[in-house]
Amino acid sequence: LTYTLNASRLVDFCVQAVEHAFAVAGTSATVEGHPLERCFRDIHMLSTHNVYRIDQIAERWALAHFGLPA
Repeated sequence: LTYTLNASRLVDFCVQAVEHAFAVAGTSATVEGHPLERCFRDIHMLSTHNVYRIDQIAERWALAHFGLPA
């Protein structure tokens, strides 16, 4: 479960990094086919997968860590 928590935190950090780069790139990054546009779509799609949902994984990790029932 710790591995899954770390993986979901990594995806969360990647989402933040891509969002920052996308904002700094300006309107040109919104054009279909721009590399940042593709990164933006891909990382947001990945972050919605249940394995990488930081809120759900953190809750499951905390429950297991403190020996509480899931």
